[in-house]
Order: sequence, then structure tokens, then C-alpha cells
Amino acid sequence: MAARHHLESALELDPSLAWAWAMLGAQETYSGHLHKAVANYERALRLSPHDPMRFSYYFGIGAARYGLGEYEDALPMLEQGYIEAPGSTWAPRLIMACAAELDLTERMQETAAIVRSLTPDSSAEDLTDSAPIRDQGYRDRLTSSFRKAGF
Repeated sequence: MAARHHLESALELDPSLAWAWAMLGAQETYSGHLHKAVANYERALRLSPHDPMRFSYYFGIGAARYGLGEYEDALPMLEQGYIEAPGSTWAPRLIMACAAELDLTERMQETAAIVRSLTPDSSAEDLTDSAPIRDQGYRDRLTSSFRKAGF
């Protein structure tokens, strides 16, 4: 609640502050307002297309689209974010989840191997519990996707 207040205050002062739009997108994703999240992240990308943090905007769009069940639209966003930030630990999890939902077996197995290398003893529930998402429907979808991927 306080974070949202500060982000909205920052945007009143500077409506072109891309990072604040992105962080508001994160707030919306965590709260289950996924269409708003996509719009906020896309706005951040339009405002700052060469931002060194744009990988997080791609991740955010991908995460929100995954939550909406728009796997075909989520996957390229997540992939682009991962290209720009290959050290990410969360991106492979969502890429794996999207690949599982799209029946992209080879891609799912590839990213499952990465996830296992980072968190060798994780279950689907452990992976879901590490997500900051509060929306139960989203969390249930994650757990189901992780199970499809063999966790």
C-alpha cells in the first residue's frame, strides 16, 4: 500500500518516469491486476526503450501475460528479458512454465535443467512459494505448470 502511494506520487510529479511505471506494473502483477500490469510495463518500455533495466519490463510483461493465460504472448517477452539478463533466476522458471503450457517439450526440458541447477531440490510448491504473487489463481496456475514440467 505504501509502495503504491509513493509510486503514484512520483508519477504525479513526473509522468514520464519509466521505472515508476514498471514498479507500478509489478504492484499490479503481485495483486492480480494483470491487464493493468501489462499496460504499465508497456508504457515503461515506450518511455524508455533503451533503459538498462528494460529486461525487467520484459519479465514483467511476460509474467502478467502468463498469469492471464496468454502463454504465446508471454514466452517471447520472457525470452527477451532472459537474453538481456541471463543471470536471472526467475525468468527460467516462467519460461519453463510457459513452455509446459504450450507443450514445447524441448524448451521446457532445457529450462527445467537450468531451474534444477539453480534450485536442485525444489518442488512445484517451493518454486511457487518463492514467487511474490499474492493472487491465488495465479499461484495455482504456476504450481500446475511447474508440475507439468516435472517438479
